[in-house]
Amino acid sequence: MSQSKYPGTLSGRLRYAREQRGFGYNELGRLIGSKSGYVSKLEAGEIGSVGHEKLIALSKALTVSLDWLVRGVGDFEDMAA
Repeated sequence: MSQSKYPGTLSGRLRYAREQRGFGYNELGRLIGSKSGYVSKLEAGEIGSVGHEKLIALSKALTVSLDWLVRGVGDFEDMAA
């Protein structure tokens, strides 16, 4: 089985995409309409369930597909706008 070069969890892919796009926690949180600290808690795995609307907002702000962000399907670079 081949191993992906991308993190295997939603929180890991979120961190990877955020860092690749050059966003800080607060900046990304603002872009998706969340309170300060939300993104860092999400990346730390402290938020167990993320709503569909929030996932869509994250994928749009990070210019990645929803499938890549949630399931790790596809290639990160192929998703960039």
